[in-house]
Amino acid sequence: YAVIFKEAMDRLGIKCYYQNRESHHSWNIVELDGNLYAVELTWDVYNKRNNKCGFACFCREDRQKFYSNEHHDISYETEEKLLAAIQQYYGFSTLEEYKEQVYLSYMQSYAVEAYAKEKITDKEIENYYKNMENDIEVSHILITPQVTDKMNDDEKKKAETEAETKAKSIITELKDAVKKGSSVADAFSELAKKYSEDESTKDKGGSLGEVNKTTLGDSYTNLINKAYTLKDGAYSTEAIKTDNGYHVIMRNKTYDKKDLKDVKQQIIETLAKEKMEKDNTISVNALQHYRKEKGMEIEDSTLATQYSNYISNTLASLTQEKNNTTK
Repeated sequence: YAVIFKEAMDRLGIKCYYQNRESHHSWNIVELDGNLYAVELTWDVYNKRNNKCGFACFCREDRQKFYSNEHHDISYETEEKLLAAIQQYYGFSTLEEYKEQVYLSYMQSYAVEAYAKEKITDKEIENYYKNMENDIEVSHILITPQVTDKMNDDEKKKAETEAETKAKSIITELKDAVKKGSSVADAFSELAKKYSEDESTKDKGGSLGEVNKTTLGDSYTNLINKAYTLKDGAYSTEAIKTDNGYHVIMRNKTYDKKDLKDVKQQIIETLAKEKMEKDNTISVNALQHYRKEKGMEIEDSTLATQYSNYISNTLASLTQEKNNTTK
């Protein structure tokens, strides 16, 4: 959920920071007009098939809640309904308790990301840049399976097949248009406007703009990988499956490689994300780092010993977990 939300923010040109994922909800930090906002997405207010979600936002500074109902399937009409959902999912008895926990969790995630970025070396940045592929411009036509939670497995499979079949028929229609003399670009653009279910791109001929393998997030990995195998001006001859549905894509052009100074921050963010995903001890190490940096000491000897034991045991457990995973 957090990844898809970040993609939406990226398309709008809004800065969106580290995503923290837990069992049934995920978080993002959004920067607007110099202020940081915490955005939470939860299972009960998210419909993956339709790319719609309901969300609650808290300002970093005053933590005052504001609501957004536009273009969302589900919203909490009253504070009482919101509190009931919070009690059901998280066990907090008041909104203030919940806000405080969300606020602290966001700030912790923000600090861990900053710590991960500090650990990125110039050599890592240079190596990544050396192997980095040029940005490309890609267009797509999205067909979304009309799947609902009320469907049984057979019905869901039928909906998937229908969507894939429609995507394949669009490819056939594209081929026929080119045979009749239309340019690939013109034909693709018209078909995108006619068929694509991605409302944010269809009126632009399906254009996703200038992208690379990190721009659109994990849900578009298959699409981007396929796009990089195409030549400029070529389109996919098979439907490409992603979490969002079935795509027909076209690689429009390849951009010149940007100077390192222009993409350095993007590289740092990518490497930091990889570091956080690979190192399950980084959160604990980050908090230890900031405690030491800020000179925070526990004066009570008993509490200090308990805290030290807790940190040692946690790191040992996480290290063992990592070793078991890599075996």
